[in-house]
Amino acid sequence: MHAPAAHSYNNVEVVLVNPCELTASITAVANALACKLTEDELNLLGVTLTQLGDTLLTIATHRSVCGKDA
Repeated sequence: MHAPAAHSYNNVEVVLVNPCELTASITAVANALACKLTEDELNLLGVTLTQLGDTLLTIATHRSVCGKDA
């Protein structure tokens, strides 16, 4: 097995993994959090991360349509 490829974007090193590894990792983090957080804490974290994801997608779409500096 080989190590995941590391790439640099805007001076930030990013390790790229295949989609199966990525989703398995995300699931593992979700399960670990679910074991430690209350129902209310899980709900708050979930809606907060959803908002973050939605906002990042809005920014990325705006940049691709209008240009990065718009």
